[in-house]
Amino acid sequence: MKKAFILTLIAAISALFCSSAEEKFTPKYRTAGKAAPALARFKTAEIITSMGTVTISLHWDAAPQTCSQFAQLVRKGFYNKNIIFHRVIKNFMIQTGCPKGNGTGGPGFTFNDEINADALGLDKKIVGNNRLYYRDIQILFFKKIQKMGIHNQKELAARKDEAREVHENLQKQLKTMSVKELYQRNGYIYTRGLKSKKALRSSVAMANSGPDSNGSQFFINVVNTPHLDGKHTVFATVLQGMHVVDDISNTETEKNGQPKNRIRLLKITLK
Repeated sequence: MKKAFILTLIAAISALFCSSAEEKFTPKYRTAGKAAPALARFKTAEIITSMGTVTISLHWDAAPQTCSQFAQLVRKGFYNKNIIFHRVIKNFMIQTGCPKGNGTGGPGFTFNDEINADALGLDKKIVGNNRLYYRDIQILFFKKIQKMGIHNQKELAARKDEAREVHENLQKQLKTMSVKELYQRNGYIYTRGLKSKKALRSSVAMANSGPDSNGSQFFINVVNTPHLDGKHTVFATVLQGMHVVDDISNTETEKNGQPKNRIRLLKITLK
């Protein structure tokens, strides 16, 4: 009996150490989809706003399914319902496409991201202590302590030494962890074979609330935003009318980022 008890105790301790060890991470990947043939013939789109027209070039080779979803919404007249630019941030970007006008609306469905992290160089970029990734590091840290059963401040205070150890171990891992792996650990799934574009000035990308939550909202960059590479699907670039984008971005806004004088998205047409 005594021998059986000792063996049981050893097994329990071994299981404890196995569960607390760093889990092996196996990333998931997607296969690139194809563009809808009837829609891929449209190479550009005209975004007509109350402040002028912006012409964008669609990147079917970088995001075929995203371009298809966008084109379908355009053909259905989704964007022709006096939608406003609900989020405008100077020296950053302008955002529209929400039917509710507050950033919470969409077309009634969501679709997956379409990003090739390797094409963006994220597999070779090391996280380190770069403050660009501070929020993503925090998300990963919270995911780790939640796995330990820590879900609130009281539990965190009671197990602060354990949490501190997890944080210190994470800091060591970040010295060699790629940005790609950081994002993958936070739920992003990448697609091989796509010619993904970086989030540069004049790029048009899907707005989202996390991995695979794309809908109808999109934004246009006023500046380069490298911290968004790998997290937002870039599906187009401004060809003409960047001065209109700049004018919108410089308009006076409320505290929530909404222009004091509403700027409207009047219509989008495919060409």
